[in-house]
Amino acid sequence: MKKYLLLSVLLLHINFVYAVSYIVVDGGVYYMNNSSEEVYAVFLDSIYSEDTYIRMSPECQTFTILNTQTNKYYQREAPTKWPGIKLKDCIAGPEPDIRHIAKNRGIKGDFNANPSRSSQFHYLCVFANEFIDSKWDSYDDNDKVVSEMQKALYNIGNKQNIRSGKQFIITPSNATRSNIISHLDTIFRQTADGDVVFMYLSSHGDYDASGNFNFIVKDSRYDEATKQIKNAFSKENINNYVNLLTAKNVSVWLFVDACNAGDLAYNDGVNGKAVYYLSTRKKANAYTDKSGSYFARALMDAMNGIANNDAHYFSDGIIDVGALGQYLEFSVYKYSNHHQHPLWEPHDFQISEILWRNQFRESNEVIKNKEIVYDTENNAKSKIAEAMVALGDAYLLGEDINKERTIKSIDSAFLWYSRAERLAKIDKKTRSKVYYGLFNCYREMKNPTIAVKNLQIASTTNKKAMYDLGICYIEGYGVPKDYKSAIKLIKKSAKGKDACSESQWYLGFLYHQRAIVAAYDIWNTIYILRNENKEIKFTEMFKQAFYYTEILGEGFEVKYDKNGKKIFNSYFSSSSFNVYMKESVDWYTKAAKNGNTLAKFELGKLYYEGIYIDKDQKKGLQLIREAAQSNHKDAIMYLDKVSKK
Repeated sequence: MKKYLLLSVLLLHINFVYAVSYIVVDGGVYYMNNSSEEVYAVFLDSIYSEDTYIRMSPECQTFTILNTQTNKYYQREAPTKWPGIKLKDCIAGPEPDIRHIAKNRGIKGDFNANPSRSSQFHYLCVFANEFIDSKWDSYDDNDKVVSEMQKALYNIGNKQNIRSGKQFIITPSNATRSNIISHLDTIFRQTADGDVVFMYLSSHGDYDASGNFNFIVKDSRYDEATKQIKNAFSKENINNYVNLLTAKNVSVWLFVDACNAGDLAYNDGVNGKAVYYLSTRKKANAYTDKSGSYFARALMDAMNGIANNDAHYFSDGIIDVGALGQYLEFSVYKYSNHHQHPLWEPHDFQISEILWRNQFRESNEVIKNKEIVYDTENNAKSKIAEAMVALGDAYLLGEDINKERTIKSIDSAFLWYSRAERLAKIDKKTRSKVYYGLFNCYREMKNPTIAVKNLQIASTTNKKAMYDLGICYIEGYGVPKDYKSAIKLIKKSAKGKDACSESQWYLGFLYHQRAIVAAYDIWNTIYILRNENKEIKFTEMFKQAFYYTEILGEGFEVKYDKNGKKIFNSYFSSSSFNVYMKESVDWYTKAAKNGNTLAKFELGKLYYEGIYIDKDQKKGLQLIREAAQSNHKDAIMYLDKVSKK
């Protein structure tokens, strides 16, 4: 079996003697390992001892080796037949010139990177989807990814504000092992302190008979007799190449898009800053559709600043280590219908450390609405007012009605809402949206009194504003707490053709909590009837249930003893419990039909678990999946747990 062991700088302190290891930089070298097996060493493979016997492949005349302790290179000859010669005897002699070695290998360029130069941004992207061996199916991928990746990397280099270094895109037709080695070699020798290396590897990922992960390239071969994979990049190859770069104080961003890529994680040999973004976990498949790889799609969106979720993950366009990992993990999981679980692993990076900043442009919808506003001759005031409100909404949320990312600016949002407010003769519905927008702006500006005044005006015709005003009465935000007024507003908001789904969900939630209180009373009553001197433990679940039941009010009252402690008096029975659960399910169902994600998740859990209602796991899972597809984090985590079970 060909073992490709890529060695990092390994320093062992045993009895005050430092062990030296050697890295075979090039040349067809065979050596004997500890099991007396013959091993073929190629680019950046390791030999651990000077006493190791080596020989040369007949077609090779010399080999080059690196002493990891002194960081010196040696170019030497060795016999072509066993018993070979000890490494220490082979390397004895004058030290060769590094330029001579480079020339001998047919590689052009300066391989002595000047440490005083400014930092450089290097990248190597490998796209392998054509294979000589029929063991691995060749597959179609989105050809746009290659050109888009190159363009995005050019922009990131500029955003890094550092000079371009060695930059390579290896397309499927050229994705051979020797070609990749040549480019890796060039980057390795060109990098210096403070540089950044971006590596993107896309292909099949497969295990050999020994369970070792291999990144498959165009000319990889599968040996049917030994069940081993030849001419591929092993886990050790990739990880230890990262180790060598980080030992030079070079930061490495590694992206691997392949089945089983998670096997690369947990590299203990990293000597500096490296972060791994892996498309799958260990022993797991990567997925694609007609547009290509899910992982590549999510990564390209993040690199180009058009990620659907960057408003949440990438505040002000800042791409940091942790946010990128969370975004890739979440997005790919969603794209793959919850089958693919990416993995990310930072080494010596702080998760808040910035990788680059995206420069956001205004969305097409924002540009279109600005054209409407400024073209007063050809557009009616009502249309101009609607465009102003749309602009305010886009700047407030950082995305337009089409979910396209744009600049987020509370000041700009406030400006457009205020301009719309001053327009005369606009319809009530549009004016309601104006005041609702002003409410959100004043809330962002920490002015609850004026915020609620605008909300009260908006609530006369806007059901969503009516619901928010009810919540303000519950929380005492800008107005005194008033549960009765709150519930009256929320119930009114939940009815009619233009019903607010948030109000419907909230009522479902309140009646659900009331049913939990009823269950608490029923269980305690059973204990009393049994003459058992104990009470159901008053857990956080019941504390929450009593709090929300107090808000709902009916059939429930709160009194205070002489010490000011709350006493809850409820008038519930087993029949009450059934009534309240039916009421809860009815409201949840209405909200779910109205597209409410929270309601879909809560109702889905009730059906799946069969808690308080008849179990229907198929219906429950369908509702939870719908919630997950709308980016509901709890639903996604819940599905993950279900799939593991």
